[in-house]
Amino acid sequence: MINKFKKDHSYYLLLFFSASICWNLDISTYIMLVLGIFWTFNAFKHPEILINTFKNPLFYFASVPWLWSFVGLLYSDDVEHGLFIIGVSACMFFLPLFFDGINQKKHLTQKQIKNILFGIIFSSTSCALFCFTMSFIDFLSINGSTSSFYYIHLTHVNLSPGSLGNYTVFSLFIILLSIVGTKPFYKQKNTAFFFLLFLINFLFLYFLQAKAAILAFIVGGFFFLFYVLKKKYSFKRASSVTLFLFFVFSILIYTKGTDVLGSRFNGLLESKEGFSKNKDNSTNLRLSAIDGSMDLIKNNFWIGVGTGAVKAKLIDFYKKNGYKKAEKHKTDTHNQFFRSFAKHGIIGFILVSFFFFIPFYYGIKQKSILLLLFGLLQFVMAQTGDILDNQPGVVFHCFIFSILLFIYLDFLKKEHPVF
Repeated sequence: MINKFKKDHSYYLLLFFSASICWNLDISTYIMLVLGIFWTFNAFKHPEILINTFKNPLFYFASVPWLWSFVGLLYSDDVEHGLFIIGVSACMFFLPLFFDGINQKKHLTQKQIKNILFGIIFSSTSCALFCFTMSFIDFLSINGSTSSFYYIHLTHVNLSPGSLGNYTVFSLFIILLSIVGTKPFYKQKNTAFFFLLFLINFLFLYFLQAKAAILAFIVGGFFFLFYVLKKKYSFKRASSVTLFLFFVFSILIYTKGTDVLGSRFNGLLESKEGFSKNKDNSTNLRLSAIDGSMDLIKNNFWIGVGTGAVKAKLIDFYKKNGYKKAEKHKTDTHNQFFRSFAKHGIIGFILVSFFFFIPFYYGIKQKSILLLLFGLLQFVMAQTGDILDNQPGVVFHCFIFSILLFIYLDFLKKEHPVF
């Protein structure tokens, strides 16, 4: 076992990283440190690794939004918090650096990449089963009833529902890609087992009621449906069937209301009309955050308010304009694009937009449904979360981004892929 680790240390470290991501994010920090030690050793031994990485344009597209944060410190009113944000999101620089080095030494095979991605399924499924079990025990010990169930009762690990939802929805699509037999997963022999994994993760996502993740699943689901139909039928027929089903789904939502998606979606379509500064439900708080973010963007269009200053400026806005509930909860932007715009102005917005566009570009160029789905899911998640400014979001995004764009992409380039 020790000899195997010495030979494939990168593989086993990344496998452990993915398998533990839903359980303890502190582990990711330690694994990054170990990867850094190995990378430093290899870079001293083979200086061309560092030189080649710095010649790779993709490395700069991945890391420039983080590097620009240092510029934002120069005019920030809260340098201390800015340094904290830079530390939290440092994986935007170091993971691409490490993964590009791993790829240059050809440490990973396609099968190992598949196993690392399967590690995320293991992590989300085991986490789901643990949370379901603990919730059931809680209700038996407290009141013996599930009548007062609320989504927060499921979060028995140190992650928010949004972060758990982010990991779970990506696992769901890895499972679906495995069932239909898409590279790098290929068609699985034990299809029934994968359907069971899908059911567990789907139920967990539904009861978790992570709104952004559920919306990401719906958007990704229709895209995946079109992909599956396109493999068997013509583009016209696949498009027609997908659009028809989307129309039926829209009619269902319009007639039955958003309640069909779960309790946290109750009255979502009417929230804007019924908006109040004195309501503290999540939708009203997010609408308050939109108002505050737009005000910051309007008044700091070119360079933003600086790294680390967004939240303090938002709270000032809430105080001055009577958003009492948003002020009480210290509501953040809940949108990565708004946050980047408010933080670093138009430059920050452009940089983060390019960052999210990369998976789409290479997904289309290399005809990879996996890259396209990752880009789509993360784009939707970024609409309702600051996923690059908190540890659970940025670690997960950069981990998957790096393994797909700095390692898996090389395998795609050597093939002649077709959709």
